[in-house]
Parts: sequence; C-alpha cells; structure tokens
Amino acid sequence: IQKERTLHLVLMLRGGGKKRKKKQYTTPKKNKHKKKKVKDLLEVLKQKERKLAEGEKAALKRQLDLDMRERDLELIKERVDEEMGRLEAGTQKVVVELQNVISELRSENKRLKESFRNLSRSHGELKVECEGVNSLNARLEKQLNSANGRVKNLIKLSEVKREINSAADEKENKENKPEKPKVVKKTTVEH
Repeated sequence: IQKERTLHLVLMLRGGGKKRKKKQYTTPKKNKHKKKKVKDLLEVLKQKERKLAEGEKAALKRQLDLDMRERDLELIKERVDEEMGRLEAGTQKVVVELQNVISELRSENKRLKESFRNLSRSHGELKVECEGVNSLNARLEKQLNSANGRVKNLIKLSEVKREINSAADEKENKENKPEKPKVVKKTTVEH
C-alpha cells in the first residue's frame, strides 16, 4: 500500500434484515381452470355457431341497409342532378337576359355620352354668343347713356329757348303797350 493510492474494499454485513408480515388478500382465491368435458365443448361450439349465424344475419341486415342507403343516395343524386340541370337552364336564361340588359344599357350610355358632348358643344357656343350679346349690350348701354345726355342737353336747350322766347315776347308786349304814367308820392319831412 502506497501513499495517495485508491483502495477498493468489499465488505459484507451480517444480520440486520426485517421480518416480513404475511399478506392478507381482500378477494378470494381464484379457482384453477378445470378441463371441460366433450359435452361442454359441443355446447360451446353450438353457441358459437349460433352467435356466428346471428352475426351473419346482422351483417346481412347491415349490408341490406347499406344497399338501401346507396339506392336512396343514387335517387337523391339523380334528383339533385335534375334540379341542377333546371337551375342551370334557368341561370342561362337569366344570364342571357342580363347580357341583353347590359348591352341595352351600354348603348343607352353611349347615346347619353354623345348627347352630353353635343350639349357641351352647344353650351360652349351659347357661352360665346352670350359674351357677344354682353359686349353688344355694353355698347348699347354706352350709346343709351350718350343719347340720354344729348336728350338732357336738348331739353335744357329747349328750356333756354323758351325762356329767351318768353323774354322776347314780354319785351315785345312792353314795347307795344303804352306806358302808364308813373305816380310819384310826395313825402313830407318834418323838422
């Protein structure tokens, strides 16, 4: 044995084990399988044959049910196909009608667009004509204002002529009438 070496020791202990208690089972002990007699085997075989026959009957019944369901499904499928054919024919009619309506609406739309273009052109022409009428109206207003000014001047001139004529008439009348003697009043002044 040298310094700083590893030693492997195997030690055995004596005694120290606990005593076990006897188990108490809650269920009774099962009986061992007994060999069956030939009679019992025959009965078991007959039961199995009966179960097989019942199972075959049930399988046949299930098969019949499945066949009936398949027939029902085929009938339903045929009805659905017929209904789909009717619906497709109806939808085809509706589609054709809608296409006709769409084509009519398109032609109406084209007609409305053309009439709108014509109205736009007419509007432009009317706008130009209105501008011409407005400018003519402005010139006529200027002429009217100048004519009104001339008429006022003529009225003033005629009034002046009337005054002159009336003044001349008065003068003539004075010249043609003899003069009245003038009366002189004498006033006295007191001192």
